[in-house]
Amino acid sequence: MDYFEKTKENKPETVRHMFDQVAPKYDCFNRILSLGLDKLWRKRAIRNLKTNLAQEGFILDMGCGSGDLAIDISHHDTVIGMDFCRGMLKEAALKNKSLPLCQGDATQLPFANNVLRGVISAFVIRNVGSLANCCHEVYRCLQPGAKVVILEFALPQNPIFRIGFLTYLKIMFPIACSLFKGDTEAYEYLRKSIQSFGENINVVEHLENAGFNHVKATPLLLGGVNMYEGIK
Repeated sequence: MDYFEKTKENKPETVRHMFDQVAPKYDCFNRILSLGLDKLWRKRAIRNLKTNLAQEGFILDMGCGSGDLAIDISHHDTVIGMDFCRGMLKEAALKNKSLPLCQGDATQLPFANNVLRGVISAFVIRNVGSLANCCHEVYRCLQPGAKVVILEFALPQNPIFRIGFLTYLKIMFPIACSLFKGDTEAYEYLRKSIQSFGENINVVEHLENAGFNHVKATPLLLGGVNMYEGIK
């Protein structure tokens, strides 16, 4: 199955099925693809989120995957991990049985207005059905003055770095696929989605249109990853 083409017909269900397939090996895949830097990026995102936490409520890890980010936050704050894919939630529960988890859609968050202390998300938003709806939902659920912090792959603005980054993806994805002997088409979707999202989507504009203030994008990995921030 060509997952990338399939998402053009029915993105939510295709993404759900694909991530259920790769869930058991997804952490190791990320470690290899990022050369282990994803852990550092997540820690930085948590630090930045804490600068504007509301006093009451809980933090949402939106698209928590196998739970790494939520588990890190749970050591010092109240957090709930939410993911669209049941397979990912099962992996998170295996890591930490006491971690609060729920299945939910980022474009229709299952929370009331103005209840979240903060929202954090890592390498998720390129997979949502509608980024515009997602940003509006995050804004709706955040308490006034609270912050959203989002990590997502991007394409470097520098042409030389961009060529190098795309070449790196083309080389590393086949290597990772051969190591894990998983669903090759699923991993190919991940590569194509990174390039397509970076070429076509302006995350800062989506956050501003949803109502966020002080929106900024901080490039990491020479622009191969962006950390987006906005305050309600």
